[in-house]
Amino acid sequence: MNNSSLNAIRTRLEAHMSGLNQHRNSVFQLQSVWDNLSLLAQLSGTGTDMTQTRGAFGAVTNDVIEDLSQEMLKKAINRLASKAYVTINIVIRNLFERTADIGFLATDDDIRAYLIKYLNEDATNADQATLVARFDEYVKKYSVYSNIILLDMQGNVVAQLDKSSAVIKSDDPLIAESINTEQAYVETYRYSDLLPNQDKSLIYSYRVNAADSGKVLGVLCLCFRFEDEMQGVFQDLIAKDDWAVGVMLDQEKRVIASSDQYQIPLGAKLEVTQDKQDWVLTRFAGREYIAVTRKTSGYQGYMGPGWLGHAMIPLEQAFEDDLVKTISRIDSQLLAKVMRSPSLFSQRLLGIPKQAATIQSKLNQSVWNGNIWQTKQSDIRQNSFSKALLWEISNTGFKTQNVIETTVAELYQTVVSVMLENSSFFAFLAVDIMDRNLYERANDCRWWALTSSFREILSKTTRSSERLGYSSSDISSLEKTIRYINQLYTVYENLVIFDRNGKVLACSNSSYGECVGSVIDGEWVGRLRALKSSQEYVVSKFEPTPLYKNKHTYIYAAPIRSMDNTSIVGGIGVVFDSGPQFKTILNDIVPRDENGKVVNGCFTLFVDGNLKIISSSSKAFEVGSEFKIHPALCKLNPGDSAFDIAVYQGDYYAIGARASSGYREYKGAKDDYKNQMTAMIFIPLGNAETIDALIKADSLIQHNEFKPNSTSVVGSHTKEYATFYVGSQWLGLPTHNVVEAIQNVNVRSIPDTITNIEGVFQYQGKVIPVLNLGKMMGMKNTQTSENMQMIVIQTDETALKLAILVNALGEIPPIDQTKIEPITNIFNNSKNNVVVGVTPVATNDGESKMLTVLSAENLLVRSNAQFERGETALN
Repeated sequence: MNNSSLNAIRTRLEAHMSGLNQHRNSVFQLQSVWDNLSLLAQLSGTGTDMTQTRGAFGAVTNDVIEDLSQEMLKKAINRLASKAYVTINIVIRNLFERTADIGFLATDDDIRAYLIKYLNEDATNADQATLVARFDEYVKKYSVYSNIILLDMQGNVVAQLDKSSAVIKSDDPLIAESINTEQAYVETYRYSDLLPNQDKSLIYSYRVNAADSGKVLGVLCLCFRFEDEMQGVFQDLIAKDDWAVGVMLDQEKRVIASSDQYQIPLGAKLEVTQDKQDWVLTRFAGREYIAVTRKTSGYQGYMGPGWLGHAMIPLEQAFEDDLVKTISRIDSQLLAKVMRSPSLFSQRLLGIPKQAATIQSKLNQSVWNGNIWQTKQSDIRQNSFSKALLWEISNTGFKTQNVIETTVAELYQTVVSVMLENSSFFAFLAVDIMDRNLYERANDCRWWALTSSFREILSKTTRSSERLGYSSSDISSLEKTIRYINQLYTVYENLVIFDRNGKVLACSNSSYGECVGSVIDGEWVGRLRALKSSQEYVVSKFEPTPLYKNKHTYIYAAPIRSMDNTSIVGGIGVVFDSGPQFKTILNDIVPRDENGKVVNGCFTLFVDGNLKIISSSSKAFEVGSEFKIHPALCKLNPGDSAFDIAVYQGDYYAIGARASSGYREYKGAKDDYKNQMTAMIFIPLGNAETIDALIKADSLIQHNEFKPNSTSVVGSHTKEYATFYVGSQWLGLPTHNVVEAIQNVNVRSIPDTITNIEGVFQYQGKVIPVLNLGKMMGMKNTQTSENMQMIVIQTDETALKLAILVNALGEIPPIDQTKIEPITNIFNNSKNNVVVGVTPVATNDGESKMLTVLSAENLLVRSNAQFERGETALN
């Protein structure tokens, strides 16, 4: 794309950035004022040249406006990218679980037994009803499926869960593919005559083989509730007041799911971002959108059906952002410090406020000098007009500086808000993945508890003399089955079968052989015995257990009931491999840079309602220890998100938090299991010591920040004073003793002079001394620096001139001479003191502050005298 096209796109984007345009309009208005003031200054002869100031302000404002534009675009893209990323990757993780489901369910003994009966024409209606009831039990637990269909090899429907379906035979090619595939599953997304009322269906299928001979008996199909799943994803991802549209695209870039079908309908073909392209400005249905596309990163090697996550937002709503609301909950002092972080902002961006203040300071110096010059003019009316004009020039400078600072502040806040929103987004992603993962664990234990062979063995009333009370062949059968399951479901460290007393009968992991024969002492075993239905389950506390090498984990368990369902004869416990599984979730969602590397310093945690750390991507947080950094964020209501800024080990962090709300039935309103869990994401914002040092260094710089007051009137008893600052001291001299203020020039030091004399410099063809007034006053840290300036003073037009070093210039107020308290009234020994009096001066805000009045004559006398006596303090 050429530069002209890029500029045209940028212009269209910026037209919708209302916040940016408000700042830009303020700049345009001030530019008109500058034009008028510049012309008036030339006509009135104020002695103030604003050409350099206007140019400097213009360059800075253009830069900061452009930077803000870029950051606003980045923020909009970041939000869309997050939605596109979640849309594809959450769904792909879900579908990965489905690929395991079909492979395992196809080996179910009850399904095999029914198919054999069916092929032998021995199956009865009661047999079919029993099988359908088993399908119903499965879907009650794995509610992601709408139907389960069992077919013979000719495509005849043998049994199905959906009683409303009229399908009795299928010619879908997936049947032959499922019979002949060498893969572990067949994944089909298109129209299928198995679900004739749907335009497209997502079906997982696989062949059913005889357990002994391996002969193909038929084909099992699991029909995924794709539309329902996508509705849940979009509901969690996109708020009601969000204009963004979440979309899932198939391999042909056609819409297969949309969060808003009125805007983006199903079947529409969309323009997507290409490789190395972050976003695209596209048109759809007569409307312009910003759009972002993301591919899946896959899950454990599974890449899904080739779909794409896509998110788009109408251009006119893309930059609507309540920035104040976003950061309103953040401590203002912490926020102010983070906004000075060199980790987030370049030195150029960090220097913009200082640059603007320096420009204004130089302008104020020019105005200050102009006022000094105008005071000495004889034409009172011209003098009054020129001074009013000078004050207006200074005021306009302040307004320009304020626009720059306000724009920069919004730029800083935009960047920080992105970090805060990112932390909240990653926390949402982490806890959502965790809920979905543990949902499967709750399903697995309940389904496996219904395994007929488990129920038959544990229901036996005639016990053998074996150590465990069951025959060795029975124990071997239990072990064989759970080991097979554990091979398919690797998220478990161990699966255990135990009897009604909690005695372990079999373990799937041979390394836990010492546990066989032991009695489980977890309190959850007692709770398991009280369960009433096959839908119920229990979960252990997150605690160490011998079933996990005495490490912390959760055990999900369900009761195994007798064949007649009259009693609980034992149970199955699935030991979640919490260490690597939780850590994998946290490591997968930790923020990464454009190269895929984890952003330096980022870490993630899971914390429960008792502030116990469940898992962490950082070695600094031990599993099972107490979380203490920001405990309030772990007390959110289910499904709530929050973010904040905190200090940890000397660094500022954006902390995002999201409380678990469960997934589908898991932890839902009808689920007795409640376990508060919070995902915490820490994104570094900068080193506290470094930021504090920068802030301190900036605070030591004093600028000419006087607030002009054009309404001041010089009367018969008043005299104007040129004021300035040395450190925090506010000092003043009569304006007739001041020649001008100049930027600190190269002062040449003179050997064998006292420390109060900084040196000499050439001024208007003469060499004059430079007095360091701060040192003379006994103040520390007043050495010459580039930020200091000099005021040239004299007793009269022909007298010897002297320059004094000051930190900043102040106002030039008219002062009633009768209100100056002479220093001789305060101190008796004050002969030749450079301080001749003090007086209160009213400020623009209605308050008053004390001005120390100096004598130019005594400054010259004392500076000369100090050469002889070596005095260093101002009396």
